[in-house]
Amino acid sequence: MKTHNGVARLIGVVAIAGMLLMSGGVMARLLTGPAGTGTTSISSSTCLATVSGNVPATFAVDDGDDIQFDYGISWSDTRSPGPPAPAGETHHFLLTISYSKASGDQTDEAFIVTSGNAGGLDTLSVTVLGVDDNGNPTITVTWTAEMYGACSSGTSGGGTMVLT
Repeated sequence: MKTHNGVARLIGVVAIAGMLLMSGGVMARLLTGPAGTGTTSISSSTCLATVSGNVPATFAVDDGDDIQFDYGISWSDTRSPGPPAPAGETHHFLLTISYSKASGDQTDEAFIVTSGNAGGLDTLSVTVLGVDDNGNPTITVTWTAEMYGACSSGTSGGGTMVLT
């Protein structure tokens, strides 16, 4: 029997969907977790690192869902680039996710070195795959922004949420 490719594909999709429904399988969702922002800045007279974001006490999930956590980062170095060039400043950003049903942390981080007249932004991201809401598991989110070199400043924020 000759079939058109689109028809064959449709039959395959319907068959897979039917098997999932009969087996009780459910497609996992990609949920957006709490997001944070971090900034670092250095000028000729000041050095500052800040973090902001809120982690809710509870977060609704279904078994098997994935949760993506984003951390928007920005850095600024308004010092004159010289000559002579100012000492290098390292801007360090770290997103740490600790899931109580997994061993070890999941992280994403960035190191940016500036020497005057520089700035930028980026997003760090971590996705926890296949969460399980049985037994009140927790996820701890930590956002860190720090700088060191010509001057030092650092801070962190975040919190812990119960998956329900």
